[in-house]
Amino acid sequence: MTARDQSVGHRHFPRFPVALPVIGHGSPDSPPALPGIVRNVSRGGLLAVFRETLAPGNELCLLLQTPRGALELVGQVVWAAPQPEGVQHGIAFREPQPPGFIRGLLPEPPAPGGSRPHEPFQP
Repeated sequence: MTARDQSVGHRHFPRFPVALPVIGHGSPDSPPALPGIVRNVSRGGLLAVFRETLAPGNELCLLLQTPRGALELVGQVVWAAPQPEGVQHGIAFREPQPPGFIRGLLPEPPAPGGSRPHEPFQP
C-alpha cells in the first residue's frame, strides 16, 4: 500500500468538489507563482492541480479565489500524481479549518427575489 492509499483511507473530514482558481507559492527553489485549480476541499486539506510537480513534504502558501473573496492558506504537499490535465497534489493544512470553512468556498445560493447578499468571507 502506498502513502497515497494510506492517506486516502484515513481521512478525517469529508471532501467537497469545487473548481476554485488558486495561486501557490512554494519554496525559493520553486517558480514564484504557480497558477492552478482546486478540485476538492475538506477541513483537513485539498486537491490542487498545477502544471509543475511539487515534491511531497514541501510547504505551500495558497491564495484561493473563492465566491466570497480571496483566502490565504498554508499546507504541505502530501502526494503528487501526473494526470493529463496537469499534476494533482494532495495538500494537507497545518491545522484543521473551522467547521464553517467549507461553506465559504461553495457558491452562495441566490437569495429570495434573485439578489445575492454580499458579506465579507470569514472562515
